[in-house]
Amino acid sequence: FNVAVRAQAAVMGDAPAQHRFFVGGLDLVRGLVDSQVRTNAYALANVELRMVAFDSMWFAVMPALFVDGVIAAREGGGVTAIATAGGGVRLLIPRLVGTGFRIDVAVPLVFPVAPDWSIGVFQFF
Repeated sequence: FNVAVRAQAAVMGDAPAQHRFFVGGLDLVRGLVDSQVRTNAYALANVELRMVAFDSMWFAVMPALFVDGVIAAREGGGVTAIATAGGGVRLLIPRLVGTGFRIDVAVPLVFPVAPDWSIGVFQFF
């Protein structure tokens, strides 16, 4: 087993809507619609528990469980907090460092909706 943790925060001055931070989707918080949150300030965290289910010289499989969360300033004032949870699998080639494919599915915990898939090439951690 191993645990991966990532934290990220950003703040900007006043800017037109199209120049603000967009949070959600594939690159920051799994389980949200891409760019669901638009803000001038946010803090987020991703916590992931992984296990090696299969390992060989040229192929490895790692199931993962995760929780992602974001706290962001609302455009009209106040803050919004959203957490998501889910699971996925990492497909790796151990001999080629930094290679891998991931498939995740996550559900928002604050206002549950349909699960959202996130597929990528090691965008997380």
